[in-house]
Amino acid sequence: MAEWPSPAGLEGVKSRKRLILDVKKSYFKSIESQNVNTFSGLKLSLESRIAAVGKNGSASIGLLLGERTLVKGEVTRHDSLEVAHLGPHLMDTSDPSIEECFAAISSAMQHEPQVVILDEGASAGIKAWNQTFSSILDSDVLQAFRGAVVICVAEETPAVKKICSQRWIGAHEWLWQEEVTDDEGLEFLDDVLNMPEGIMDEEFMHELSRLAWKDPFNEDVFEKAEEKDWTVAVLTRPYSGAPADNAPTRELAGFICYKIRPGRVFHIARIAVPERMRIGGYGRRIMRWVLDKAAAYPKSEVAWIELSAVVQAVPFYESFGFMDMSCDDVEAEDHYCTWMEMPNISNVEEPDEL
Repeated sequence: MAEWPSPAGLEGVKSRKRLILDVKKSYFKSIESQNVNTFSGLKLSLESRIAAVGKNGSASIGLLLGERTLVKGEVTRHDSLEVAHLGPHLMDTSDPSIEECFAAISSAMQHEPQVVILDEGASAGIKAWNQTFSSILDSDVLQAFRGAVVICVAEETPAVKKICSQRWIGAHEWLWQEEVTDDEGLEFLDDVLNMPEGIMDEEFMHELSRLAWKDPFNEDVFEKAEEKDWTVAVLTRPYSGAPADNAPTRELAGFICYKIRPGRVFHIARIAVPERMRIGGYGRRIMRWVLDKAAAYPKSEVAWIELSAVVQAVPFYESFGFMDMSCDDVEAEDHYCTWMEMPNISNVEEPDEL
């Protein structure tokens, strides 16, 4: 497979590490084919290798091509940025050959783009493009390219993870950027406090209790959950410690307490991740899980998602779309928590009225 041409030079960009696109928390005008309109912390340099995952990730195509209208926020984009979108839309026929697919790619790359969007385009159902896409992933052409690459896929595969170090992923109307880490073997267990006795390892439950006692809460999560009627879900991962005969097979990577309250509200009561794991992206995985959980309810049952965030965690929750709804002075010394809410974007159609 022939190497792609080097990207054209960009004035003022002397390093491949320098940002050529920087999207801070920004809101864009909605378009008919895409309900994702809020983008948070997207960064692109010439050395970037990004996996844009799922329907939300595909919203980055319009953003990169300059087809989205900014309503508010801050976006920095190099004035001369050239973007090539490689996908099945380039084909002149519904049944092209693999040779025609590569010819279309070669033609698009003649413009010497600094950014290439490689679109899986699986929904188009074009067999030759599917084979072309797989061939590109298996080759060295993406690693050798001197510009940025954004790979749009329905799901991350090992081939995509091998190439990409960052992902653009989202939930509801949001898209954000995070590190690509190995999440193979991660498992969520819901409502662990009501599981039959003996299913949950005793030491595991002690670890869960110890995590709940960490500042700033310092309380027994089991007693609190029973008192407040919370559901407790945990994220586990394969045990990463030294192998031993009595070593556990899995370890705690975080937990969440939640409850559906009167008024069609999904209340997030607690989220915690062990300190040694807080650079692994487990908090974001928990948030994606709970947002999907809320989205499984119709609007008539869950219209809003709410939580109380410690001050240090406010930017984290804002990146998912939560809004500061507090009325107190956030600069005051006694300000401790910030009340935050966001609308639930349901994936469920309302039942027909009888």
